[in-house]
Amino acid sequence: MHLIRKLLAVAMLLSLTGCEPGMSGAAPGSVVSPRRQWKTGGTLKDPHLAIDANASTSAVGQAPGDYLLIDLGGPSLFNYIRLTHSPETDFPPMFEVSTGLDENRMDKAQQFPGTRKCTNMLLVTPRLARFIRIQAAGTEAHKWSLADVIIR
Repeated sequence: MHLIRKLLAVAMLLSLTGCEPGMSGAAPGSVVSPRRQWKTGGTLKDPHLAIDANASTSAVGQAPGDYLLIDLGGPSLFNYIRLTHSPETDFPPMFEVSTGLDENRMDKAQQFPGTRKCTNMLLVTPRLARFIRIQAAGTEAHKWSLADVIIR
């Protein structure tokens, strides 16, 4: 019985931290508008493909400073962003996340290292924002892709 509890605890932890199923529920206290209300922009090729809920399509960036801008359609409260990369090796060394209620007045939230397959971004302070900018940080060109974005 003790082993079963340990296995269940590990399975629950993996579903919270990994890229696999288990991320469909909202985090406690988060209030994010439905994905169908989101709009995209920025310098990535086909930015809308990052939020189409289809893992076989991707928005692609290559130049230093390329970014994805997501308009959540209204103020939303969140502290977690997950980026899924496809192919899984298409990610920059570092991402920078900025947020704001006004597209022209964004505050830098944090930087996160890019990771294989998916990049999990846990913001230290929950953010109230309508706009999110996810940008490749650094000065070197590096191809990167976003097959899916989850915000909680």
